[in-house]
Amino acid sequence: LNEGRPADDVFKLLNLDKEGDRLFTSPMWNTWANYVARLEKGDPDKAIYSVLKANFGKENLKIIIDKAKGNVRTKMTADNLQEEAWLSEGKTDDDIFKLLGLDRKGAEFFESPMLSAWTSYVTGLEKIKEKSDEFLVITYLENRFGDKLNLARILSTEKHRHLEPTHAVVSGLHD
Repeated sequence: LNEGRPADDVFKLLNLDKEGDRLFTSPMWNTWANYVARLEKGDPDKAIYSVLKANFGKENLKIIIDKAKGNVRTKMTADNLQEEAWLSEGKTDDDIFKLLGLDRKGAEFFESPMLSAWTSYVTGLEKIKEKSDEFLVITYLENRFGDKLNLARILSTEKHRHLEPTHAVVSGLHD
């Protein structure tokens, strides 16, 4: 770190460019990710995504991320990088809502495990704006379900159903 080596150089020095879909389980992954976090204090996920995309290409990186989502140890890393990929592609909250298939589920979308991915993305999207709207998720859902009262009814019903893994997300929206 004291030498100020670029993240890409260290990535290659640690031979992470040769790991392919075993990248996130490599013993060197955490070393490199921590290096990037200290080097790029502002937005390490963006820097990590940029290096990975440059080394593996967009399509191969997508495959690596998708595989990592299936491993409990690497899922969080994969989810963070997926969000970064969407950000770099300029995806909107509505794009991701549709991409995750939440638009086809009606009120039942609260049962989808994809709900937490969407709310996480929307929250992250808002954090990068100068004037962020902490209630954007609620506003979006109000528009989707017609009005505040209808949304409140749905949230209340879903909160009391205690469906995992969406209970925490629904409870957060309800409160």
